[in-house]
Amino acid sequence: MRALVLLLLSVLAGNEARAAPSASAALRFETKDGYLYVRRGKARARIDVEEAHPDMYSDLSMDVTAKADGPNWTLRVGTNCQGNKTMEWTTAALEARLESAAAAALVRHKQWDGAAAGYARAVVLDPSYGQAATDLAIAQLKGGHRPEAIATLVAAAARDRIWVVARVAIDRALAPIASAPELRALAAKAPGHARLAKLGRQGVAFSNDGKLIAWVRDVQNMMSEEGGYAELRVADVAAGRLLTRMRFRDAEDKGVDRALADLGFDVEKVAARELDRPQRDKQPDLIGFVDDIRVTVQAGRIRLSAKGQSIAQARTGMEVDGGWAGKVRGGMLVVASVNIGDGCGAWAYDDVVWIPLKAAPP
Repeated sequence: MRALVLLLLSVLAGNEARAAPSASAALRFETKDGYLYVRRGKARARIDVEEAHPDMYSDLSMDVTAKADGPNWTLRVGTNCQGNKTMEWTTAALEARLESAAAAALVRHKQWDGAAAGYARAVVLDPSYGQAATDLAIAQLKGGHRPEAIATLVAAAARDRIWVVARVAIDRALAPIASAPELRALAAKAPGHARLAKLGRQGVAFSNDGKLIAWVRDVQNMMSEEGGYAELRVADVAAGRLLTRMRFRDAEDKGVDRALADLGFDVEKVAARELDRPQRDKQPDLIGFVDDIRVTVQAGRIRLSAKGQSIAQARTGMEVDGGWAGKVRGGMLVVASVNIGDGCGAWAYDDVVWIPLKAAPP
């Protein structure tokens, strides 16, 4: 165990090349009951497809085509609800998911050291795999290896501080070490005051250093009160890139509040402008203006333009029935109300999209 932990910490610190899976490893992909899986022999692991909601619509249809280019894979995933999605993976990252799935099976039998070894192999294969790192720490902690669990989280935070700080705050299995000085040192120096209750329909939160923006996606199953879920999302303010998606249950609301505080988030209200829904053919699904910027939403694509020139674009849900936009902190916040039905179940959510703004055309 100690030798494996030392190898893991070396990889997380960037001092050793990640393990390369065998070139002959035969990976294949399949879909079942609305989920996407990677398989090697009898081993199988689920791959998350963001736009698919089989937990709400059990008859969700999905197909996948895969193309390998050396150690890289391009997956084209089609769903009957949200169109096609292209995903890029490396063989190492896919092997990491398979190792993690095997480790999870050992966790179910409380074989903590065996599970820890499996999660450690997953992290060595893909050091960016934050879920495997926190699962490793939990297995180490359950197996009586408290110092190793703390060291695993500190090393993982060097690559993904947001994930580690949030999971330590939210996950009850990590509560026994949440107050460790090494982990408290990862939190923002100035605690934030954001709380879930303050993140209303027109509220987002910015970190006190201005580098991060956070919001909550609340997905509702319109056919059942029990089928929905909530997800904490954090993006990079400057690049607009989504950094973290983290599902949580109602029972974890207080943990999410702690995570927002530890990451230094404060809520900021946005002056929202409602987007119109044109009724004529060949018009965008949504259209409106925020100052001199034209906002359109059509077929899952947000476009911003000024003086007839495109200045930014981003993706959103395919079926929308309303929305709004607003400028804040040098960017545009566009919220499209996604409402999926017509043979795809019945679920809805407000899709929040953060788009950094560059200088408008002269």
